[in-house]
Amino acid sequence: MKNTHTPGPWAAEKPTIHFSDRPELWQIYSHGDSMIAQVAMQDPQEDGGRSPALEEANARLIASAPDLLACLVAATLEIE
Repeated sequence: MKNTHTPGPWAAEKPTIHFSDRPELWQIYSHGDSMIAQVAMQDPQEDGGRSPALEEANARLIASAPDLLACLVAATLEIE
């Protein structure tokens, strides 16, 4: 069985429309401009004091998944 995923590159962006209930919303887009994920900080008090910078870092980490996968595949080929 072959696993598949949405091909990269992916990009993390703040939406151009701001939602008052989620000011720190980040969206992850594929190269075809399809939104594939959202990262949002809920209430900082209820979210363990998570910061907007942490939400941005999480969004960018998710967006780097295709590049990380490519590196892992290349490393595996080198090892084998």
